[in-house]
Amino acid sequence: MFNSLKQKWSNRENRNVLIYMLSDLLAKGIPFLLIPFYTLYLTPEQFGSIAVFNIIVEIMIIFIVMGGNTYFRVEYFKSKQQSSLFGSVFINLAVTLPIALLLMFLFVLFDLDPTQHSAFWLYAAVLIALTQSIILLVLAFLQCKGQALYVGLLNLLSAAVSGIFTVYFLSLEYFDEARYIAYLFTSILIMCISLFVYKRINRNWPKLNIEQSKPALKFGLGVLPHALSWWARTGMDRMIIAKFVSVHQVGLYSIAAQLSLIVIVFSNAVNQAFTPKIMKMLSENQFSQTVLLCFKVIFGYMIICILLALSAPLIFDLLIDVKFEQAKNLLPLMCSVAFFQATVTLFSNFLYFFKRVKLLSSITFCSSALHVILAWFLVGNYGVNGVIGSSIATYLLSSILIIIFSLSSIKRGQNA
Repeated sequence: MFNSLKQKWSNRENRNVLIYMLSDLLAKGIPFLLIPFYTLYLTPEQFGSIAVFNIIVEIMIIFIVMGGNTYFRVEYFKSKQQSSLFGSVFINLAVTLPIALLLMFLFVLFDLDPTQHSAFWLYAAVLIALTQSIILLVLAFLQCKGQALYVGLLNLLSAAVSGIFTVYFLSLEYFDEARYIAYLFTSILIMCISLFVYKRINRNWPKLNIEQSKPALKFGLGVLPHALSWWARTGMDRMIIAKFVSVHQVGLYSIAAQLSLIVIVFSNAVNQAFTPKIMKMLSENQFSQTVLLCFKVIFGYMIICILLALSAPLIFDLLIDVKFEQAKNLLPLMCSVAFFQATVTLFSNFLYFFKRVKLLSSITFCSSALHVILAWFLVGNYGVNGVIGSSIATYLLSSILIIIFSLSSIKRGQNA
């Protein structure tokens, strides 16, 4: 048995999977462990404001990174000039940043923030998004290089520093602004460290040229509706609840969503670890083996969701302040959302590989639009439960369609 474990550890792919999973679990476990502290010092309204701010940062990241990290992972194993590939993706930030700034200007001008953050913090969200986009590009580079340890350490450091800053400023009674300050400081620090790691691994700075900038931007525009669909689900959920119910309910919803992140953490770790493997297996025409691998992973997701849903009463009794007690009934529903979201993420890799990004974007964008419409109508009669029910139904639809088209893409690849 010892020899078997040793042999598995000596395999680089197995070792990377374990490192990704452990580091991601630990990194996401830090904010999870701090939830009792957050619920003690923050009201549901303040927690809801933080959730909306995070959503604003996320949409800014979508427009700034413009799918560059995904494009880099897809093209890395096909390119003979990998430094130029990274430089081409990196230089696109100069094009996408002004777009993000313009969008934020319009957001502030028309007063679209339901939680009324100050203009300072809204523009700070763009700076945070820029630093996070640079971090994402470096992490994509490290993942393709098989440098799982560096990826894990950067994620851990980010979570630890952010947690320390947040707790410190909460203790000084900065309330929801404690999170914003911590997010800004941590993002700048981790960006600097990640660039240092890139220089250490690559030895030279990337060659900045526009050779693949246009294809990268074209790819990014192709997946933009897909990326926006993710935001439309998580972002518009909170916006709709804030507008038609209350920011208090956004806080309760966000606590349940935060706890269900256990599933997302596990799925993201698996996806980070297996994406290079999936791309490699598909490039070697190991189609049936890749599909079987993905279905095994999905079964693992299901087990985790069931266990977490059954543990909801115990988790709230032990960890969560009584102010957030009503969120307990939302957790099982959020576990269902997380399961189908993880399924969509995993099988999207097939459509990325076969460059059917427009199809993927169409599926996710249309299902997300359907979700927003359903949530808009259901929230009046069913409140938060109506929004979550809409999310479950439309994620299920997306996962079914993406699996069907993934299998049809494989069939076309076999017949080619």
